[in-house]
Amino acid sequence: MGVSSIAISVGVISFISHDVQAAEVQPTQQVQKEEAAPNVTPSNVPLKANEAILKLNEQQQDSKTSSLDTPKTQEVNQAEQPQQPQVDPDYSVKKQAEQPPQLDTDDAVKKQAEQPPQPDTDDAVKKQSEEQPKPDTDDSVNKDHQQENKEKTEDKVPQQPAPQPEHQQNASETTTQKAPQVKAPQTKPAVKAPKSTQQAQYKNRDPIIFVHGFAGLVGENGPANSNYWGGKKLKIIDDLRAAGYNVFEASISAFGSNWDRAIELYHYIKGGRVDYGQAHAEKYGHERYGKTYEGILPNWQPGQAIHLVGHSMGGQTIRMLEDLLRKGDPDEIAYQRAHGGTISPLFLGGQDHLIDSITTIATPHDGTVASDELGNGEFIKRMIYEFSIFAGRKNSKLNYGLKQWGLEQREGETYLQYARRASQSPLFQSKDTALYDLTREGAKKLNERTDMNPNIFYKTYTGSATNETVFGTQMADAYMNIAHVFTGDWIGATEDPAWRENDGLVSVISSLHPDDEPFVNVAFDSPPVKGIWQVTPVMKDWDHTDFTGQDTLDWHRNAGELSRFYRDLVDDLVRKEQYV
Repeated sequence: MGVSSIAISVGVISFISHDVQAAEVQPTQQVQKEEAAPNVTPSNVPLKANEAILKLNEQQQDSKTSSLDTPKTQEVNQAEQPQQPQVDPDYSVKKQAEQPPQLDTDDAVKKQAEQPPQPDTDDAVKKQSEEQPKPDTDDSVNKDHQQENKEKTEDKVPQQPAPQPEHQQNASETTTQKAPQVKAPQTKPAVKAPKSTQQAQYKNRDPIIFVHGFAGLVGENGPANSNYWGGKKLKIIDDLRAAGYNVFEASISAFGSNWDRAIELYHYIKGGRVDYGQAHAEKYGHERYGKTYEGILPNWQPGQAIHLVGHSMGGQTIRMLEDLLRKGDPDEIAYQRAHGGTISPLFLGGQDHLIDSITTIATPHDGTVASDELGNGEFIKRMIYEFSIFAGRKNSKLNYGLKQWGLEQREGETYLQYARRASQSPLFQSKDTALYDLTREGAKKLNERTDMNPNIFYKTYTGSATNETVFGTQMADAYMNIAHVFTGDWIGATEDPAWRENDGLVSVISSLHPDDEPFVNVAFDSPPVKGIWQVTPVMKDWDHTDFTGQDTLDWHRNAGELSRFYRDLVDDLVRKEQYV
């Protein structure tokens, strides 16, 4: 019955800058040098010889002027017709002189600066290359750019895992086709989907909620390092999430009755303050309201179904919740009609199609001999409740879920005062408890109340950890949890032979299915059928806590085996979704 209390978580490409200052200075210096050449003057020539010399000087001057005007005219023409350069080895240098902010005159780059959302400049580069062939020097620079950008891009493209060869091929093609204009950010979406998209993908369509059993401490109810589902062997919930399943582990009362736990489970899913019902609270003498849950599925409603998986008493609790959702509670309805006030929607019923499947693991559907003869006895009962009183003291890290019974120290109350008050709680004599609901009498009442829902898949898993003796009794096997050897032997010697084979706490016959409901024996991978208990083969040498990894000494039930069991279980739930 859970952990036995009884045995106490990314273009801009760097363009290589040309030395534009040196490239511009060279033609300018040449012009200045030619303009500074000395002119031949007639100042030192006799007057009679002036005409011949003057004519010669004019011819020289005309020749010089012609030689000086030629490069200037070419330069002006070049400026007017930039598409036909005649002496400039690098057209991009001229363009940079005209537009200082640009390091490269590529028209496409200019467009990129003006329009960031259009980074692809291949068309502009191609057009410029066709209209204006560049000298070898420029080709060499482009090759350098291409090689460097290719290396940078390859460095920035994330390395892909082996299972994604198509993504790797796409990244490679992008790198070669886009050079030298490849931008690393362009390759990322083709290589890897956004993280948020990956997180939204689960193998199961409908959430799977695991419900713990008796004495289970989950979440804030237990110590920081406690792990009901897997113990020290494996964190089952984390393992399933890592495998791609959307799963949750409910946190409800450890020692509360199936009624109280079912209502807490409802609010754990839906959210809100726990309402145990006014009629119920008055009948048993505890508070009507409990803790407030945030809710994992606040919009839970018909058409948004879930899977419920319960271990031990968790299986009973799930059945109680399903019954309340579908049929409500006549006592709560009658009380509200007679006295007015509010009533929880849960008690009104009419909420079908909220659950896809109910799966139980080592659940005492018909109760357990251990609770009949031991757990619900006065000694064990008082020991458990007295310990719960101690756990209810101030600053305690434990919460066994009995605060509605007054088992919580109040402000201004000494521990002694609290202990005296709590010891007088009606809890000690009540049948609204887990210990009573686990008896065969308590289980019978639950079975009489509940029935099969034709819209739900039902399945059970059962373990056995005893062997028959020559006397016809059953004894614990060598691998049974040491904490359950005593109860295993006790149950193995019970009067009714049909109840002797057990898992240390629950008889096999009780775990198979409720005795008054239809069932069919199936293989683990049989096709699902609604409205009937599908009973899987008994798992030999699996004791009650092997299913939750709590038996740390049982080395042959290791983490790998536990992981396979639960992955197979949830895979079966995913298959069921095809039939819903």
